[in-house]
Amino acid sequence: MRDLLERKIDSFEKFEVVRRIWLRRDEPLTVATITDDLQLPSGEIATTLTELTSHGIILHEDGDRYRAAVEGGHASTIQTMLELYARDPLSMLRILNELALRRLRGLTARKFSDAFILSRKKEDGDG
Repeated sequence: MRDLLERKIDSFEKFEVVRRIWLRRDEPLTVATITDDLQLPSGEIATTLTELTSHGIILHEDGDRYRAAVEGGHASTIQTMLELYARDPLSMLRILNELALRRLRGLTARKFSDAFILSRKKEDGDG
């Protein structure tokens, strides 16, 4: 489950999109419906839907309609995540928060180390 969250459902927004679509798996949802439900910008939702579709977590149907990939390879893991969230939302949010902080620390460390990389001295004729 952590691997799926770390690599494919790597934000609170993505988790909420997955949750909305999977909880209403019997009906395809439009981008507008998901946007209205989550109160997020449609561009962000569209990007998220494209990423989740490429990972096989949701399916893109005709037009702008999306449905849960209940036959996909991640189905049982997603179902487990949703059950955990229904039982104990705080534990799921702790996991998502921990992963977000780990990504942020990694990004911060990379930016910090990049600040100390010295560019080579320009020689005559280098511009």
